[in-house]
Amino acid sequence: MLNRIEVSGFKNLRDVAVDFGPMTVIAGPNGVGKSNLFDAIELLSLLVQYPYREAFRRLRSDGGQKTPLRVLFPPESLADGHTVRLAAEVTADVDVTRPGQMAPRDPRSGPPRVPTRAERFRYEVEFRVNERDGDTSVFLSEERLVSLDDAVNYIWTDQVPMTVGTHEGGHLEEWVEDVDVVFVLQDAPLSAPGGDGDPVRYHSGFGIRTTLGDSQNWGGGSRVLAAVAEQMRSWRFLSLEPSALRRSDDRDEEADITASGAHLASALYRRAARDGGRVYQDIIDAVAPFLEMRELRVVPNGDYLELRARIGDGPELSARSLSDGTLRLIALAALAVLDTGQSLIAIEEPENGLHPAKIADILELLRSVTEARDGHAGQVLVNTHSPYLVQDVMRDHADDVLCAVPWRRREPDGCITESVTFNPLPGTWRSERWEGSDDRPRSSAPVSRSKLFAFLYNPSAPEETDD
Repeated sequence: MLNRIEVSGFKNLRDVAVDFGPMTVIAGPNGVGKSNLFDAIELLSLLVQYPYREAFRRLRSDGGQKTPLRVLFPPESLADGHTVRLAAEVTADVDVTRPGQMAPRDPRSGPPRVPTRAERFRYEVEFRVNERDGDTSVFLSEERLVSLDDAVNYIWTDQVPMTVGTHEGGHLEEWVEDVDVVFVLQDAPLSAPGGDGDPVRYHSGFGIRTTLGDSQNWGGGSRVLAAVAEQMRSWRFLSLEPSALRRSDDRDEEADITASGAHLASALYRRAARDGGRVYQDIIDAVAPFLEMRELRVVPNGDYLELRARIGDGPELSARSLSDGTLRLIALAALAVLDTGQSLIAIEEPENGLHPAKIADILELLRSVTEARDGHAGQVLVNTHSPYLVQDVMRDHADDVLCAVPWRRREPDGCITESVTFNPLPGTWRSERWEGSDDRPRSSAPVSRSKLFAFLYNPSAPEETDD
């Protein structure tokens, strides 16, 4: 579970800190930075899967053209160098089996069940960004993982200069006592070991990974690194596109459902092959409160797989002929019933293509993802500009709402800085935490409900402040 994120220097996010619950709905007008917050969370997930330059460029690519690095940072800061800081507090399940201990077997003769303990960690990473002669370079400058429960900690020591891209000159130590520091990694520029002290200029990290991202290859069997990396790797980000949902898959396709909803057909077809088609009925049951779906299946059609559904008394239709809203409902229901191991689903504007009367049912479907299954609960993040969706959430779950408020500030040099804050509503758990804190930043202050609805119904220009 993602409990908190802090972001500075990424897109229009400046000193942003957001706390999350099992379900969080971020409301605000278009273009203020709601999606940028999702991108920052996704970047953390990508950093444990790819070399870090590649992770930056994969944002919003969904397998297509990759993102230019320069558009990810405030343009005015690149000429003189720039720092991007990300921090996340997460709860991860750490393997607690002792050396030589066998994991107990599943009572239904399934695979061994690994005993785990939920522990809280804080992961911090910092990058330096430079633009020179039109080329944007990114360097990892600091990385740290800290246990918030003081259960198990790790420390990365860098006693002699190391070569970028390798792990020479450092070692990972595991502590089983209460130790307060974990690991720090720096990668460039460094002096060459044994050289004359002149700095060695390294390229901007095409194949260099963060320590957490490289934990599978060198972590020394570190269970903590593996647990935190797996937690962040499992996060799923969705911006469903009907064109992708309609697309047929190759019969041999084995990819998971992507952010746009592509490969829904192949994912369902593979699951149905394992469970005898039960997944289709599970999806029909999940959408029953708001869609009379009589039949759902994925069938081979030559070399391709085609999703088909029958709604009410109508004929069976292929995905090419189903409405946008129906396809989105099927995709959301599939994610709710497929146990794919994701711990967090972040979805943008789930109300698109749906009649406002159906929004409350969609929220209940998404909320079902947060219910515990096999002892593990999911987490859902939503961003929206729909007043209808926000009204439905606030009716019974005002604690789940954050208001995305844009702001503009005039700097001492006369330049205008623009950013966004994500503020809770009065009387919610976030506002109570803010009121009881000694450090009460303006960015976390509660905002009135009237201000929230003013932004949703009649968005105005960002406010200008000297704070």
